[in-house]
Amino acid sequence: MEQPQKLAVWDAHEDQVWCVSWSRSGQLATCSADASIKLWKMRPSSDSTQATPSTAALQTELSGQHTRTVRRVSWSPTGATLASCSFDRSVCLWEVVDGEWECIATLEGHENEVKACAFSVSGTFLATCSRDKTVWIWERFEDEGEGDELDTCGMLQPHSQDVKTVRWHPTVDILATASYDDLICIIAPDASGEWDVLNKLQGHTGTVWDVDFSQTGKYLASCSADKTVRIWRNDSPEGKYFKWTCVCTLSGDHTRPIFALAWNKEEGNGMLATACGDNHVRVYREALSSTADAVSFDLVYDFEAHDQDVNGLAWNGNELATCSDNGEVAVWKLPAPAL
Repeated sequence: MEQPQKLAVWDAHEDQVWCVSWSRSGQLATCSADASIKLWKMRPSSDSTQATPSTAALQTELSGQHTRTVRRVSWSPTGATLASCSFDRSVCLWEVVDGEWECIATLEGHENEVKACAFSVSGTFLATCSRDKTVWIWERFEDEGEGDELDTCGMLQPHSQDVKTVRWHPTVDILATASYDDLICIIAPDASGEWDVLNKLQGHTGTVWDVDFSQTGKYLASCSADKTVRIWRNDSPEGKYFKWTCVCTLSGDHTRPIFALAWNKEEGNGMLATACGDNHVRVYREALSSTADAVSFDLVYDFEAHDQDVNGLAWNGNELATCSDNGEVAVWKLPAPAL
């Protein structure tokens, strides 16, 4: 089995690190139970005695705005805006103003902890979800003389329990959500612009912690407390997104709940990474023997990334950032295995 190269590992926060997110320019955002957000830049190490070839330079710390755990950070498609969400029930938008990062807007409305936030591929929409069982969709528009503004354009309660995550399709404004109720919902605007649930995907037997679309949007992957990953395929007519079929279940590799997953979005890469409560990261790739009638995936990497739970991960080319309960962040190099 392939082995990754550890490029860097460092103590990033004073408490659990929940999320890592790369901007398109290679800036890494991290957030933590210590209520802070930090922005890092990877650089070659100048210390020949250092065990890893790279080091993380702290560029700035965004603190004082959120008062409780920051659960997720998400970059806009351009990388100009960073969204953060917190157990304090708020969502903050951050941008550089006069050379310094500032909170330019605070979005409020959720009644309980906000668990995730994500910008759509167009950058027009921001989705948020919460323990209050709701999903909110915010629309960004230009307000003459006031800069960009966000206003709610949709509020749904698609789940019966805590909503864990929101993820957008890579090419169209379609949203997938996952929940403590073991379900995945596919959400999209109807002909009148009203947001509605297109389908509810059933199959997992435990909390669905995360979902992510593949680079083309052909597949949706989901991971769960039931220790499995499910691969769902869009079997709708062309241009539609209402029918998703579970075409593959990856089981037997993970020994504890799987908290996060991420497809590598580079064209032709196709690797899917998972973050697990057994301290391991596992990476899959669709098998050469896979067919439309028998979809299959090979396990190509399996390694202990941290000495405690791996909570999140994110790709930047062939580099994978991971984060853990122990306050660490690591960056690994994982070349795509030759076909």
